Amino acid sequence: MGHKKISDKKLYDVKFFQDYFKNKEVVASEGLENLQEQYHAFQEERDKDKVSTEEIEEAFETFKEKRDAVHEFEVELAEHQIEKVVDEGVYIKVAFGVKQSGLIFIPNYQLDIIEEDNQKKYKVYIRETTSYFVYNKEHSDKNQYVKGRTLIR
Repeated sequence: MGHKKISDKKLYDVKFFQDYFKNKEVVASEGLENLQEQYHAFQEERDKDKVSTEEIEEAFETFKEKRDAVHEFEVELAEHQIEKVVDEGVYIKVAFGVKQSGLIFIPNYQLDIIEEDNQKKYKVYIRETTSYFVYNKEHSDKNQYVKGRTLIR
């Protein structure tokens, strides 16, 4: 095999890079003169479809009012109605519908424990729209979610 040129790679030295930008001419573009004006016009065009902060705050306030209008029902339970107390909340045995029963977990944030006369009373706050999981020990196929309004009944 004879000698062939393998590469056309140009080797640049330090002097080339030092002189490179000195030899380049700076071309003044017509678009650069009013670049700021064009950018501001672009921003206004882009932002005109956006919702203002005031409108977002108003919508959030109306949402909060509607959400808070959903009533929380306060149910008082005696100690014998509680199946098991755990660190995160309590399990309550419930029966609903036709031959349907199971355990429901009530987390601590929906629960107040009141101690009076060596007895514990549990106040449970149930929202109509909250979903609760009913756990059936004997028949796992009967596990289901139930809305708070069903529990309240």
